[in-house]
Amino acid sequence: LPTHTFTILGLGQTPKSWAVVQVTELQTALSNILNNAFEAAGSNGVVTLNSQLKDKKLHVTIKDNGPGIPANIITNVFEREFTSGKVGGSGLGLFQARKAIEWCGGKISISSIENEGTTVDFTLELERTPSWNIDQLLVKEGMRVIVADDDPSICLLYTSDAADDSLRV
Repeated sequence: LPTHTFTILGLGQTPKSWAVVQVTELQTALSNILNNAFEAAGSNGVVTLNSQLKDKKLHVTIKDNGPGIPANIITNVFEREFTSGKVGGSGLGLFQARKAIEWCGGKISISSIENEGTTVDFTLELERTPSWNIDQLLVKEGMRVIVADDDPSICLLYTSDAADDSLRV
């Protein structure tokens, strides 16, 4: 039975950095990059996502242990409709990822070593942390907290951190 190993490094549960992005476009870009990594890694493949804050930028690296991309075509991978190495590829995934990341003011690059794997790196410029951001929320015993947000994942984030059922969404 094939399995994948996916390791995420450098990301916490609460936001520590902020950037101006088109959320759905950036989510799609990240999904496209990860899908390519898992497809390339194949059965029993290893994919690692690592993020770091450095020089007022968010640096994200996604690495797989797939067969790599031949040197003679790697410069083409961000071109519209360019595809290689998989049946049914549209050639839009990495093109869309590049456009989305560049729209956010970021940069994306790819490197690969044949028979070892491929690494996609991208950076996003960070903004100043909003004044309303909090690092932690301390709740006195018996207090009830209500979380309201238009993003269900934010509500789940807070409820998963609650030690008891004092937190209501």
